[in-house]
Amino acid sequence: MFADTKATMIKANKLGNNRVNRLLSQSLFLISTAGNDFLAFGDGRATRSDASAYIAKMVTTYLKHIKELYRLGARRLGLLDALPIGCLPGCRTSFGHDDACDAAANSLARRFNALLRLEMASAKAASMPGMEYSIASIYGIFSDMITNPELDN
Repeated sequence: MFADTKATMIKANKLGNNRVNRLLSQSLFLISTAGNDFLAFGDGRATRSDASAYIAKMVTTYLKHIKELYRLGARRLGLLDALPIGCLPGCRTSFGHDDACDAAANSLARRFNALLRLEMASAKAASMPGMEYSIASIYGIFSDMITNPELDN
């Protein structure tokens, strides 16, 4: 997908491969996760091992895309971790938690976030020299806003 974008940049702008590579290496790529992927397990019926395997697969797929961006020239990434999906209104009402966040769904997001941090550090060290990245804790930001709404001006 991004390979097509890069090819279009090279063709359309007549910048040449070297200039496009330099531009990409200096650009910031902002990437977020799709929280909807967790909803398959948010109702609490899946076993912990099923959920663990699914989370591992999600992180593996996520890293595959990161490595492809790296191969295409991306060197700076801003990653947003998964938010507390169990606190989204749709999740709360779907799983019968009108008065509180769904703990099972939030647990999945926390587990994904922890594994993402671990695997991203490992992948960078092993196969992505020159990569700079930061993972913003959207989970933490949203949790703080939900827990302490009076602090959010």
